[in-house]
Amino acid sequence: MLFAGAAGVLPLSASHMGPIRVGIVSLVDCVPLVAAEHFRLFEKHGLPSVHLHRELGWASVRDKLAFGELDAAQTLGAFPLAAAFGVGGASQGGGAATLMLNAHGNAITLSQRLREAGVRDMQDFRCYARALPPARRLVFGIVFSTSSHHFLLRQWLREVGLNPDKDVRIVVVPPQQMFRNLQAGTIDGFCAGEPWNTFAVSAGVGWCPAVSAQLARGHPEKALVCSDRFLHQRSSEAVSLTAAVLEACVMCDDPQVRRELVPLLAARHRLNCPPEAIEASLLNRFDDGTGVTLDCENFHRFSGEDVNAPAAAHAQWFFDGLLEAGLIDRFTDLDSAVRERCYRMDIFAEAEAAVTALR
Repeated sequence: MLFAGAAGVLPLSASHMGPIRVGIVSLVDCVPLVAAEHFRLFEKHGLPSVHLHRELGWASVRDKLAFGELDAAQTLGAFPLAAAFGVGGASQGGGAATLMLNAHGNAITLSQRLREAGVRDMQDFRCYARALPPARRLVFGIVFSTSSHHFLLRQWLREVGLNPDKDVRIVVVPPQQMFRNLQAGTIDGFCAGEPWNTFAVSAGVGWCPAVSAQLARGHPEKALVCSDRFLHQRSSEAVSLTAAVLEACVMCDDPQVRRELVPLLAARHRLNCPPEAIEASLLNRFDDGTGVTLDCENFHRFSGEDVNAPAAAHAQWFFDGLLEAGLIDRFTDLDSAVRERCYRMDIFAEAEAAVTALR
């Protein structure tokens, strides 16, 4: 690596650069990063000092990446595009995705109060929602305006036969507060990742009419995003970091590895929740709250060429979601230069080659 200092261009070693700071959010799908740490994959790929930092939420991750407090992070997959287009509170310099961490992993949860009122299926829900006066529209929580949860919720509402902009109200609620708000009645439902749907179901306050693997099969979810500064100043380490997490993603689709990782995810400094709440989706025993345990083999997917590569199709899915939600102008185009800057297939390809070389 090179550093342009006062005395000219000098070599700068990784040891002088300091540890790599990687942000994670308390969700089941942070598991590839936890696995990379647990199985010492960072060290295997030549990174002796990678520190995982638990962040409060997505706004914190976004801002810390932009201002250099994090070198990389588990993020919402649309974050790089949001930064490029200046939406969702993002600004230029939001980094780039070098790896997609997973597909699927979310669910729609409705309040048990709706079930008690006779809502059993999509037709019941449509009739119930339309019968309410405008001042009492149903309120739905999403974790962030530019998240896949927002896009999936809007899709589900349209499939039900409702207009997401007129027939309901959609509000942003931090993931950790979804369950409490549903319990308190301040929201009537939400779309979020695990373990928050399972928390609502296990407490008897919610039930799930749909999971994201059913709504949009193969949809991209979280990404490993590296900050612009990290990519520019420490590009070889960005490749190594991506390679380590890519190898972890493959491991995380092994059922036995998932079982081993459950107590690590449940730990106080990670998700800080009962192991049972993690097992529900991670071990494919998801209870939908109606007395049915879904045989949902792909509730979470962490590996596969169609999952991990930050490809054009993934960028397009996020772009289409931003467009449909009205977050970017309908005349905006996703040109190849923006896509390639936001989703770095070149770095992914180097990382994939590095993983292959170490086998």
